[in-house]
Amino acid sequence: KPLSQKILFTLNHARDFVNQSVTRITRVRAAVDILPWNNEYTDKLGARFSKRVIDTLMYINNLDDTFENLVREAKLCGESYIFTEWDPYIGDIHPLFNQLQEEASYGKIKIEKDPNTGEEYFTSSEGDSIKLETVKRVGDVSYDCPLPWMVLVEPKFKWKDVDYIFKLKLKHIDEVRAENPGISIPDSAMLRKENKGHYGSAFGYGDWVIQTEFYHKGHRFLDKGYYARYIPGCLLAATDLPYSHRELPVSRFTDFDDPSNLHGVSFLEDLRPPLILYNKLMSLMYRNIAIGAHPKIAVPEGSINIQAMANAPLIFEYEGMIKPELMTFQTIGNEVFSYSDKIMSDVTKLSGTFAQSRGSAVPNARATGILNFYEEQEELRESSQLKKYDKLIEKVCKQSLGTAGDLYKEDDGRTIRVLGKNNSYKIRKLNDVAKLSGPYDVRTTRTSALAESKQGRIDQIQTLSTVA
Repeated sequence: KPLSQKILFTLNHARDFVNQSVTRITRVRAAVDILPWNNEYTDKLGARFSKRVIDTLMYINNLDDTFENLVREAKLCGESYIFTEWDPYIGDIHPLFNQLQEEASYGKIKIEKDPNTGEEYFTSSEGDSIKLETVKRVGDVSYDCPLPWMVLVEPKFKWKDVDYIFKLKLKHIDEVRAENPGISIPDSAMLRKENKGHYGSAFGYGDWVIQTEFYHKGHRFLDKGYYARYIPGCLLAATDLPYSHRELPVSRFTDFDDPSNLHGVSFLEDLRPPLILYNKLMSLMYRNIAIGAHPKIAVPEGSINIQAMANAPLIFEYEGMIKPELMTFQTIGNEVFSYSDKIMSDVTKLSGTFAQSRGSAVPNARATGILNFYEEQEELRESSQLKKYDKLIEKVCKQSLGTAGDLYKEDDGRTIRVLGKNNSYKIRKLNDVAKLSGPYDVRTTRTSALAESKQGRIDQIQTLSTVA
């Protein structure tokens, strides 16, 4: 192959642009406030109580990192999804389970296992049975962030008009059987051997199935919504949606909303053509340097032993009475460098990132003032994304609060973390669950903060004192 096809010089500027954009959107932590709809004292107490529940859920599930990963996925793939659901198998140990275990140690009740399904259950002296799994954990709100291509959406023109959605997940067949005792899972549901390679080499070491979950929101023809879980050839569950909000339990974040496309579009689609051209130009420059940077020796034919100079610079022979000469020449013109700088300048504009944010100094300019100006301009360009990011957090918190209000029970013995004096946390028992079902408004507020570096804070304080 020719040298131009063998050499491909690639600079991954796209990764830096993605990280820059994600940092601008998520660098200031959004504060979540729960506001009552009226000035009644009981509603204010309920709103304060609900705020503590939301703060506890965000802390336990580390939602700050989850939101940052969602923004990064949206920048790479165009869109990202987070499902806010109820998981009965997580949370604290149920108080009833501890009580039953204590009674079992005294011989008051027995722990038995179903020989057919393998389910463990408690049997009282009266003959009543209680399944172990139903009381082992109190359950809690959970968050699932599948990859965007594992979510299938009803074909509509706008996201707000979507009524149903599918969520796919690769699971081992033994896990599916353990989660669904009493249901016969056929081996025919497993992925065929010739298809395993499409999901990665790891799936060649086990037997895997694609589990699909179907969600349909509350509709005038389907008031309570609908939920189904199945694998190929086998229905695992079919119930109403257990959420009073009657919405799809999913929130979506997009990078760019194309009116002609239901799915979001990544800004990398705009950056790909100029970045490909830039990398080709870099490859061309490297090829020219590799060919022309070494000196060439022109000698009369037969005047030297070329075999004895195997490691020497390139030698070519000629005929004629011309003296030997050591030749070098310039392989890259100045216009090539200016053209590459122009391409990269256009790329940074398309990405919404100024060159100064990537470390390029501005000549004859006061560093703090000019950087603050560019930072403000970047914030303005990201204003639409910041609004969507705040709406994402608001919707996740609303659905979390609604799910907790629907399924939290008084006798669960739940505890929450409450921030007290001197920034110390206290553990409080969750007593009045009914307060979670009040008519509250969830809002997010973004607070400005000083720079992280010491010099940056000093410059900002000096600027503020000058303005005052």
